[in-house]
Amino acid sequence: MRIVSLDYLRAILAVGVMVAHYSLWTRGAGDAADSSTRFELYRVPMFYLLSGLTLFYFYSEKLVLDIPSLKKFFFKRIRRLAPLFYLATIITIVLFRMKPELITIITNFTGLFAVYEWDKVIVYGGWAIGNELVFYGAFPILLYIYQKSMFFFIMIMLILLVVFIYFSFFALNNQQLFTAQWKTYINPLNQLFIFGCGFTIGAIFKNTKIKSIVSVGILALAFLIFMFYPAIGDRIMLVTGWARVAFTIACMLMIISLFRLTIKLPETFHNMFTKVAQASYGIYLLHPIVYRIFIKLSDILNGRGIHLPIELILLASGLITILISYQVYVHFELLFMKDKKQFKPA
Repeated sequence: MRIVSLDYLRAILAVGVMVAHYSLWTRGAGDAADSSTRFELYRVPMFYLLSGLTLFYFYSEKLVLDIPSLKKFFFKRIRRLAPLFYLATIITIVLFRMKPELITIITNFTGLFAVYEWDKVIVYGGWAIGNELVFYGAFPILLYIYQKSMFFFIMIMLILLVVFIYFSFFALNNQQLFTAQWKTYINPLNQLFIFGCGFTIGAIFKNTKIKSIVSVGILALAFLIFMFYPAIGDRIMLVTGWARVAFTIACMLMIISLFRLTIKLPETFHNMFTKVAQASYGIYLLHPIVYRIFIKLSDILNGRGIHLPIELILLASGLITILISYQVYVHFELLFMKDKKQFKPA
């Protein structure tokens, strides 16, 4: 059973990441005081929360922790991520005439980049996919501990919290630029606690009902934190210290609210959001490629005296990305998904 409200959120986050990258590439990084910059920076962590939550929601009762079951789980997860990741990697290398080192090619196609040189990914944004691979490896361990001993599960979460605090208050320095500390920030250990929080939200709220008015109130509180928490300067101010704690809590509140919020949009909008959600992985991986193609086409037109406004280029790039991503989902990704009938497009 799919969670409609989370599908809507997944669609919004996927398009949001694309828009955030467009803004970064055309206008540069925003200030920490801007609420848009805050939402942009925490869209990927929200995907991590969604990942932990949905894995628990769908597998907590049907994943048997034995070798055959784990093989099936990992094989299914790899089939979900690898084909499109490989395709995007090949397109990036060929289309943009990249010449990556052999070790980079090996780590990218084996998934080893997730734990070794996670900042050397051929596909733009591929670091987040590497983090997901680490989370997939951690999930059965978390599930096993959760099922066997609540005490040890809490201890594991406390250890992950300590790691989270270490990165937030010590490993990342708010006196240096965010870009200078990128490799530290995208370290999967820096993100693992967030995935664990998604897992924990699933464990606590899977069978818990929350009144709609309460869910809306929780959602409003999350937005207020994002909008009014005091932080100014470089983006590093948003991912260090108490600011990171506050914004992570806000992300968790959003996920809790939407997880328990019973909502379904009118059929037309429901189908639109559902299809965008289905295409979300493609949108994430393919939008940098489509954008670069449009920029090259724009340069060619500029050379011939035809000048297109950047807003039109971005709009066309975004719409084409969404359309292509959905077709890729239907005609490519589904080929590798065993339960493709369940995901038959509306």
